[in-house]
Amino acid sequence: MIIIIIKSLLTGFLVAAIPGAVQATVFAGGLERRARSALLFAFGASLMDATYMLLAYLGFSKILEYKLIMFVVMLTGALYVLYLGLSSLNYAIRKTKFVVYKERKWWEGIILVLLSPPTILYFLSSISTFNVLDLTFVNKGISVVAVLFGSFSCFVLVALIGVIVRLYSTGLLIKIFRLTVSFVLLFFSVSLIAKIVSG
Repeated sequence: MIIIIIKSLLTGFLVAAIPGAVQATVFAGGLERRARSALLFAFGASLMDATYMLLAYLGFSKILEYKLIMFVVMLTGALYVLYLGLSSLNYAIRKTKFVVYKERKWWEGIILVLLSPPTILYFLSSISTFNVLDLTFVNKGISVVAVLFGSFSCFVLVALIGVIVRLYSTGLLIKIFRLTVSFVLLFFSVSLIAKIVSG
């Protein structure tokens, strides 16, 4: 039982540690003194991570056989990340005392992970390491909850890093971080679109 919990916590933490749109958005929330908003967003993302683990246990891998579904998920995800990147860049460029950081909702975290092909593929590939353990229904449930906690703990750490950067950095450095987050989101979206186009 302990091995299952540790493996699941690590799986959740590692999927959340993959640099990308969720990491950048949570970091930006911490950076902009919106840690609560960032953590709600992160909770939604973690909830979707746990849902993907559950779906993987239930045989969700069959969905990969439908190319059209994967194409729509990938394209929608890439466009959503592009939107996040452009709005983040607009915010970073126009940031003054009078601009308010856009509060992120928990369901936006769900949507972002729902539309994230790397996350889908991660869980579908990692499930094979759990199948050798011959898990019972209860153990699978515990595993899903542990993935939720592992993922959320990683996002809490990222938000905390954003807060620390905000507290101990100069205005110029914070502007550089804002622009970096924007470019990470834009790069991630462009790379997803390129992957879709190249087939």
